[in-house]
Amino acid sequence: MRPDLSDLVSGVQRLLQTEVLPHLPDGYLQEQTAYATLLLEYVKNAWSREHLAVAEEHADLARCLAALAEALGASAEHEARAVAAAASAALAAHGEAVADTPLDRVLAIDRERRAIVERAVAALDRSDAAGRGSDGARVAAAQAAIDAYLVGAAWRRDAALKLLGVSW
Repeated sequence: MRPDLSDLVSGVQRLLQTEVLPHLPDGYLQEQTAYATLLLEYVKNAWSREHLAVAEEHADLARCLAALAEALGASAEHEARAVAAAASAALAAHGEAVADTPLDRVLAIDRERRAIVERAVAALDRSDAAGRGSDGARVAAAQAAIDAYLVGAAWRRDAALKLLGVSW
């Protein structure tokens, strides 16, 4: 029988608490070490569910980008069309299934996808600020897609914080 990640993290926590912490002369270093053990507790609680959160985030981003591509593809605004093209290209370039893709690759893909969502937010803000709202229905659809993604992301972050067991 081999240890799983929880066993390994527990071992590091024990090492910090029993062998390192008592021998630190500085209160600040002791605090930092105690905080590190708390973070390791979070890792221990989160790791077994992390693949589910990553898969959900990946799917939410794919839905958001698809909606942005559809809503902004025929926009009168150049930047909105550029965002739509980037969204379409990102979806076409990374069609592999989350379950068949290494986690670091999925996370990198999702960072790229979030950057496109950020770019869409900026483009829609500039369009509204410039008073060029000729694409009212398209802008509303794009904003709804972004809002739906952001709500899901907020729920996932809230659930992750609850795993830590500390209230902010």
